[in-house]
Amino acid sequence: MLIELQEVLHRPKICNRYHLSQEDIHNFLTLIASVTAIVPGTTTLSAPIHDPDDLMVLATVIESHTAYLVTGHKE
Repeated sequence: MLIELQEVLHRPKICNRYHLSQEDIHNFLTLIASVTAIVPGTTTLSAPIHDPDDLMVLATVIESHTAYLVTGHKE
């Protein structure tokens, strides 16, 4: 998920909207990496959800025994 976050933050649309410099992105990713627990990513799911790409997020929540998942989805 950190790789996906890095890719999203480097998108021109995101950089322009939030005025992010390469240094801003690097510092943010460094901060996130320093306060997160890395899980192996071996859990897979199959579920009828609106966006199948979100299955990776749900699998990570399950694998990491996370108590809460906060998203910006409006569904």
